[in-house]
Amino acid sequence: MELATFLGGPLCGIYMLTANYKRLEKTEYARNVILIGSIMTALWMLGALHPLFDNFPQVFYQAIPALMVGVICQKYHISKEDIIEEQRYTFRSNWTVFIALVIGMVLIVMLMFPLSFIVYGILGLSFGEEFLLDLKGDTS
Repeated sequence: MELATFLGGPLCGIYMLTANYKRLEKTEYARNVILIGSIMTALWMLGALHPLFDNFPQVFYQAIPALMVGVICQKYHISKEDIIEEQRYTFRSNWTVFIALVIGMVLIVMLMFPLSFIVYGILGLSFGEEFLLDLKGDTS
């Protein structure tokens, strides 16, 4: 789950933790993951738009949600040994994790793009010249 969250963003982590808690019949945990995860995702996305993070290494920023999922898994989730020992639990297919990863990446991009215009507009910041369209059609 940590790797998929690292590559696919916090939405992957929210989905996978929620799905696992529902399978484990811990609906209160699943609801808490959705609520707290949504708030943390919004803060994570707003943080990505802050100008201070322009010089911050992207790998460390990507690791923040993955570390949070890792801590949650260690503290509140069933261990791999327990899954192996208990007959009623099974490991999830790697393809399911991969599909969740791709969907999470697409959703993060879809959410970040409009949010960046809103936040930059509120802060009065502008995108660099590489983002501006050449409306005059000057080709010289």
